Amino acid sequence: MTTWTRAAAAALTLGAIGAVGLSASPADAAWTTNPGLHNAVVYVCKAPHANGTVTIKIKLDARKSAKWSSVGVSLMNAAGTQEVRGISARAQAGTVSPVKQITVPTRTKDRLSIGVSDAQGGMGGALMLGSTAHC
Repeated sequence: MTTWTRAAAAALTLGAIGAVGLSASPADAAWTTNPGLHNAVVYVCKAPHANGTVTIKIKLDARKSAKWSSVGVSLMNAAGTQEVRGISARAQAGTVSPVKQITVPTRTKDRLSIGVSDAQGGMGGALMLGSTAHC
């Protein structure tokens, strides 16, 4: 083996080890992440069912936050009308909320309206249901 071949093999091996070491943990791999407030992170995923419905799951990670946080998610149809009652989760500073879920009709053009708040205020945004990660 030449010096060049050994160097290339070593680089590939280290690159593969580095890629595995830096990848997301299996517990977080199937979640779509959304920024929250003050270092809190919102996780959303969907689990489609054969009967034409999909279960939306959310959790809120406030482990890096110094404040409590809450998140609310509701399903909006393509016309912008709220379709179903939403779900919400709350996490104290330094904790992760329990996973909350709701089952809704499957329509990829619908979007999830996501609102995040804490003691100082809030913000919101939308995520297309069709682009949400599968649980």
